[in-house]
Amino acid sequence: MNVGLLFMAENLLFGLASIIILGITAEWLAWRLHLPSILLLLIFGLVVGPLTGLLDPDALFGAALLALVLWLRGRDIKVTWYEWLIGVIGLALLLFTIQNLVGSFAELEPTAAYMFLLVTGLPALILLAIAWQLVARRQRAG
Repeated sequence: MNVGLLFMAENLLFGLASIIILGITAEWLAWRLHLPSILLLLIFGLVVGPLTGLLDPDALFGAALLALVLWLRGRDIKVTWYEWLIGVIGLALLLFTIQNLVGSFAELEPTAAYMFLLVTGLPALILLAIAWQLVARRQRAG
């Protein structure tokens, strides 16, 4: 493996782990202080992003996308534009669902969490399954 790619993977993992840990910390702290969670999430995001420059979201997204493309190319998997589009929409919807699920549970609203899981989580999984099946079937046929 190239040293540059190894360094990029370490930075990517550090960035993703930092975002998850800071998000959970902000949600927990907001719950303990009885504040809206979005307030602390925004403050934490501004502090580690634009104010201190510890995390660069553009570089993090670029590194993740590059790692995915290189992995697909290494396995000789070709993905068309509409398969990418379906996959990206499904992934964005899934991340949105997870964020709202955690937020609803943090605010002690399990009914809202389960409804949101049903309304947006299920379509997200269906979109991801469709994208995966389109790629898999085309690979088997070709």
